[in-house]
Amino acid sequence: MPRVPPRRDPADAPTEMIQAQTEVIAPVEEDDYPREPQLLTHREPLPGDDDYEHHGDGYDDDRDDDELTEEEERALRKKKIWRRVRRTCYVAGALAVIGPIVAFVITYFLVSVEAPKDVIARQEKTVTLYYSDGETELSKLVPEGGTRAYVSHNDVPKIVRDAITAKEDSSFYTNPGFDVIGIARAVLNQISAGIGGGSGISQQYIKVSTGEKDNSYARKWKELVKSFKMNNEQSKEQIMEGYLNIIPFGRGAMGIDAGSRALLGKSVKEVTDPAEAALLATVIQAPYRLDPEKERAGTEKKWREETLRRMAENGYITQEQAKTLPFPKTIPRAQAMKRNPVSGPSLHIQEQVLAELEAAGYGDDTLKRDGLKVVTTIDPAAQKAAEQAVAKYMKNNKEGLRSALTAINPETGGVIAYYGGENGTGIDYASSLQEPGSSFKPFVALAGLRKGIGLGSVYDGTSGIEILGRKVNNSGNKSTCGPQCSVRDAMTQSVNTVFMKMAADLTTMKVAEAAFAAGIPTEIRKGEPLLLGKNGASPDLNIAIGGGATRVRPRDMASAYATFAADGTYRKPHFVKRVFREGSNETDRYNESVVIGPQQTLDKSDSEKNVDLARNVTASMIDVARSSNLSLAKNRPVASKTGTHELDKTDNAKAWMVGYTPQVSTAVWVGRDGFEAIRGDCCGSRNHPIYGKDEPGHIWKEFMDSYLGNQPVKQFPKPNPIGQFDDPVTTTTQPSTTTTPPSSTAPSELSGTPATTTSKSCVPTWLNPCTSSTSKRPTTTTPPDEGDGG
Repeated sequence: MPRVPPRRDPADAPTEMIQAQTEVIAPVEEDDYPREPQLLTHREPLPGDDDYEHHGDGYDDDRDDDELTEEEERALRKKKIWRRVRRTCYVAGALAVIGPIVAFVITYFLVSVEAPKDVIARQEKTVTLYYSDGETELSKLVPEGGTRAYVSHNDVPKIVRDAITAKEDSSFYTNPGFDVIGIARAVLNQISAGIGGGSGISQQYIKVSTGEKDNSYARKWKELVKSFKMNNEQSKEQIMEGYLNIIPFGRGAMGIDAGSRALLGKSVKEVTDPAEAALLATVIQAPYRLDPEKERAGTEKKWREETLRRMAENGYITQEQAKTLPFPKTIPRAQAMKRNPVSGPSLHIQEQVLAELEAAGYGDDTLKRDGLKVVTTIDPAAQKAAEQAVAKYMKNNKEGLRSALTAINPETGGVIAYYGGENGTGIDYASSLQEPGSSFKPFVALAGLRKGIGLGSVYDGTSGIEILGRKVNNSGNKSTCGPQCSVRDAMTQSVNTVFMKMAADLTTMKVAEAAFAAGIPTEIRKGEPLLLGKNGASPDLNIAIGGGATRVRPRDMASAYATFAADGTYRKPHFVKRVFREGSNETDRYNESVVIGPQQTLDKSDSEKNVDLARNVTASMIDVARSSNLSLAKNRPVASKTGTHELDKTDNAKAWMVGYTPQVSTAVWVGRDGFEAIRGDCCGSRNHPIYGKDEPGHIWKEFMDSYLGNQPVKQFPKPNPIGQFDDPVTTTTQPSTTTTPPSSTAPSELSGTPATTTSKSCVPTWLNPCTSSTSKRPTTTTPPDEGDGG
């Protein structure tokens, strides 16, 4: 074994060796402050580390604050700020991931999903609709009883299920209870437009079963979690089966089988036609609005452009079928709704009420589930007066003549009387589009007033003059107003040439905008604008006399005139006053005072001018009723305008009377189902062409006198004149667009007092006429013939 040499102490080494070692090993520099040995888990920062400079309290212990330069201090502050921002982002990111997961799990165990048969049992409560007094019953929505049949998943033909999934939730059979893309789209829609949407079939089941339809993120969250839970606990077939048996289909039908019978006249088990399946899928979105008999055009458009298109995209039908399938035949509403205890005009009211409630989130299912009570805005006395007035002046008329009446309270926007036709299961004429004729002329006057053209401004009222390259005639080719016709006289005598010249000068778009400002809706069906041309183009010149493509609903005319009656304050017309659960102390589910807010619309930026515009428009119409022999009882002041839409040189197709007092605005329309001649037998004349002053005017006057009979006579507030207010007395022709400064005086109040003749030396106003026979005010009570052509 080799011998290990003994270890020597360096001190015993020779001096030469020690020096040699010293030269080889470099000396170690000592720190000014010797360090303690450091643990690997707790090491003090070293030079070069990010937080070396601010170790401890953030500063080197050996340096005072005043040793840092301004630039160093800024750098230190910046580092500290960004370090905090980074840490905050880390925490927020973690919460963004972990928070929803925790919330989802907690919500999952707190919520439960109701079985479809339990939902159906709660959908069978009676719903009562009341008149505005809250006591008089208008109608009832009764349980369906034996007409409702529960159908299993496999009893519903595959083509029907395919149509519904294509329209409502194309990924239903594969998604976990919700469509992520649909939800993302709904969130974006709600952020940008305040409208949600995007619910799949599972979520719609939850919505219908709970009745919770408020457009909030909290409701959507619970709905999403419940949908996920339902998909974990039930098969897709069970979910689809429950959904199909609880959803409403309109016409009082709940569930797919009742819906098929109400629309197609047969059980859903018999539906094999893709077109019929597509119709059932289409009406789910808005069952009371998308009724083929009530809204054929809108329903058919959605049926083809949405449902059939999506069915083709999902491979359930061919692209050729999507383009060529004919719209299915449906049974009459009268046959489908024969179980309904209400009929006649009241059924039209009920339909309007239900459509309004559906739009507000209170569908048939919600109403029946909670057994809610609905108080409408319909005044029982006003409704009775409306029906009696129509019956009185239409009873002797020829078969095929139709009439509609809508009366609105200007102070609330509530519809107090509504007559859409004698047949409640037929067309609702009060909500159908019709050519308004001369009753549209006040909107031309409003457009002029907005530009400073006053009621005393003169235009050429001669018949046969040329405007924008076309010859324009007055009714009967008459020129009674002459070459110097004031806007006020033109309104009273319904002079076409004056209003068409005004529209030409102002542009027809300004006339349309004035009508929209007063309350005529810009569209009734999405994507189909009223008054305007294709792609929003300006309307043609016929808008000035309510002809051509100009079409409005009687209910909207009553609403727009109500804006004038309310001094320029628009209130959305509505049928529902309040919704509540009887015997409950809870607050109203729906209340008009909260939902319906007043809006200043004629001039949104100037409240005083807004009032002035309305009052000047009122002043333009104050003499029309008297001129047409339709003055109201008690010499009650009223602003009104007749309207007639000509068919040809001898006959008319549509006739109107629209007018208001401070208490009520009423529109009456008379016509036929198509564009055909209307002839009547009222007013001492048989088989006469109907003008606005005839049947419509007499129905209007009868209703107004009856409804207002016991109410105080109210005067219209005085107008602050805009532009030239008084009629000129000179015979010098003035340019049609020239206006003069406002008159220094205004009438104390508006009334319908007949004008008298005046002397030539007098400067007349329309309320303070002089005595000359040369006055331009009408001196007879013979109603003018006022057809509107086009």
